[in-house]
Amino acid sequence: MKPTRIQKAIAQRQEQGLPITNLSFADFTFYDTPLGNRKIQNSFINIFKYPYYYPAARGEQEALQAVSDYYRRLGQEVDPGSLMLTSSINQSYLYLLKIFSADSGEVIVPVPHSPSLNEVADFLGVALKEVPLSAEAGWQLDLEALESRLTGQTRAVFLMSPHLPTGAIQKAETLQKLLKLIKDKNITLVMDESLADFIYTEEKLPVITELSAAKQLVITLQSLTNSFALPGLKLSWLQVSGPAEKAENLLQSLEFLNDTFLTVNQLSQTVLPEIVRYSRKFRKKFQKTVEKNRHILVGKLSKSPRLKFHFPEGGFYAFVEVLPADSSAPESSNSSGKTPLKEQSFAGDEDFVVRLLEKTGIYVHPGNFYRQQNRCYFMICFLQAPGVLRTSLKKIIKFLKPSK
Repeated sequence: MKPTRIQKAIAQRQEQGLPITNLSFADFTFYDTPLGNRKIQNSFINIFKYPYYYPAARGEQEALQAVSDYYRRLGQEVDPGSLMLTSSINQSYLYLLKIFSADSGEVIVPVPHSPSLNEVADFLGVALKEVPLSAEAGWQLDLEALESRLTGQTRAVFLMSPHLPTGAIQKAETLQKLLKLIKDKNITLVMDESLADFIYTEEKLPVITELSAAKQLVITLQSLTNSFALPGLKLSWLQVSGPAEKAENLLQSLEFLNDTFLTVNQLSQTVLPEIVRYSRKFRKKFQKTVEKNRHILVGKLSKSPRLKFHFPEGGFYAFVEVLPADSSAPESSNSSGKTPLKEQSFAGDEDFVVRLLEKTGIYVHPGNFYRQQNRCYFMICFLQAPGVLRTSLKKIIKFLKPSK
């Protein structure tokens, strides 16, 4: 496959030995982990002292109970019997897309959305039906567009809230209308809540299982990666709620697939109860650190007249639009008033990303990675070391200032 312009720019910089500051992914390495707790460490030691292996397709009972305890501390009651462990959110996506696309079933996803969802769909040979999120409405789901795409073959609608890449939270009103729209249509709502521990609004994150009141099939996804800053342990889970018989049938189908691979390692399952039990202080401090970084991002990027974005309501991502240079406006002048300054123009988001990388060494994702084809967007992750984040944002703003 021929390398893209972005790939070439990255390779060229690496060949020249020049540094690259990657703001396209969450950097958990700058922060501590909850694994420093001695009781958690002891649980690691015990598995080596007393090794065992009793594979369970849905997950070990103690681990499932730990997930239930995690939700209870958030004020939610979740039956361990409604849960299944997987190694990652993407593995959950793979299972669900496999099930819902069977017999010509259709799956609807919002745009923009995570590139990994498309990668999983491409691997399975599944064509996703896309509906837009409305930037003008704060990246809420366009329900009219969704309704127009529903057919008798629609089996599921996938959402993510808080959302990657926009940082938007789907409002309770939006979700209630969505549930009403798909009611009695044999359509399952899949909600990725993997960023739900990071909320910056005064309103509580709408709990989709409470809104559906067990009357409709709803699947929620969550993982250790973001909530506990433990991407290396590779443990996620999904919860199936709704009418008892339908929910159990779906869980049995998922269990059959999970039993084929048994990918969740024994170590992660064994230490999960202690991680949930002894990570409360860590999680609160981690959440505050991420919130401070969000404050840095909003404060810095808001200073540039060339940038427009929806303030992230949750998660640690922002989707930023680079406004076009105003060619009709008079050229500005420098401090001496003698030399006219011109704003830079970009031939789309890929051009912006490449030129930003070449000029500053900062790498961000272009909007087209997230299926956002119109206008010039880039995605930035603010889960970074605060000093790195501040310096990088200053460079981005300086890069966009008018030049001679």
